[in-house]
Amino acid sequence: MVRLSGTQAQPIHDLTFRGLSFEHTTWLQPGTAVGYADQQSGTFITGTYPQPADVLTSCQLGCPQFEATRNGWNQVPAAVQVSAARNISFVGNTFAHLGQVALGIGNDANAHASGIGLGASGITVQHNTFTDDSGSGIVVGGVQPDAHHPRNPAMTNKDITITDNLVTDVARDYKDMAGILSTYVTHAVIEHNEVSDLAYDGIDVGWGWGANDPGGSQDYRNRGLYDYQPVYTTPTTLKDTVVRGNLVHGTKKVFHDGGSIYNLSADPGAMIDDNYIYDNHSTVGLYLDEGSRYVSLSHNVIQDAGVWAFTNASSTNNTNDNTFTGNWYNTGATQVATGSPHNKVLDGNVHLTDGTWPPAAQAVMENAGIRPNSGASS
Repeated sequence: MVRLSGTQAQPIHDLTFRGLSFEHTTWLQPGTAVGYADQQSGTFITGTYPQPADVLTSCQLGCPQFEATRNGWNQVPAAVQVSAARNISFVGNTFAHLGQVALGIGNDANAHASGIGLGASGITVQHNTFTDDSGSGIVVGGVQPDAHHPRNPAMTNKDITITDNLVTDVARDYKDMAGILSTYVTHAVIEHNEVSDLAYDGIDVGWGWGANDPGGSQDYRNRGLYDYQPVYTTPTTLKDTVVRGNLVHGTKKVFHDGGSIYNLSADPGAMIDDNYIYDNHSTVGLYLDEGSRYVSLSHNVIQDAGVWAFTNASSTNNTNDNTFTGNWYNTGATQVATGSPHNKVLDGNVHLTDGTWPPAAQAVMENAGIRPNSGASS
């Protein structure tokens, strides 16, 4: 519906979209021979690839033929597409009745009608409503190699601010998608949003299962990925993520893997703080998946979860160096790997057994979500 793309050398810039309604689009590619062979969060395999005769057994936990497809996965295109752009704002708009992702910011080139991907910086998404959409409300970042190790520094997605938005009842058809997804982004700030009524996760951050982080992952050596890509020696572009003050509820209605708030791969400097999670159908509240490193999670309130905190950690996937401190929960198991080489700190988290939240937890609950006077009309 709307395409905003310059070039990496000359990005489109300094535009504001305010008080508009973006409605009634569709996406027909799944009805073609390409189909929709989803892998996670709206990323899917295209084309035909060789596979072993016993694919349903030999590839259950990954195999070389499957790993050969990974760097060619595509992303679902958005109705409103922003790439090779800086200083773009969306304020007080409605994204509704869209047959795809609503707003795509700096996705891979295959998800942009311009043919130019990535390169989004200084993008603000504030006080918008996303509802009744087939895919995610907001997807920031790409998944292919230029997203995590860009050939041109201008391709880096950075300084993306997503605040005070209502994201509800999205991913209605592509139920594998989160309400908000940010993949390889430097300094994504996701604050004070209300994210609700979803088949899958609320807010997801990161990509790559640790395979693209420095030194790679033994899991993916075993699966044969590095026959098709290098083992990187430098960090990805994912760092300094802030997920703070969000109200996340009514998630995990269909898919129980994942979490209401979820991180994947190393995210140096990441902070997941002061969020309030409830009504997640007794699944996982805070989920650190494969390769999650350097993430701090503190002062979150998790109500009525089946597992309030989970790390998908093993001796071969580099899920370590994270901290869980000062969180509150009233139900649910703690499934966090600690001790060398895993997470640094699991300390000061409070299990409420009498149904009474302490004043500090109540303050988090009261302040989470959309702030009514946070500058949408300025």
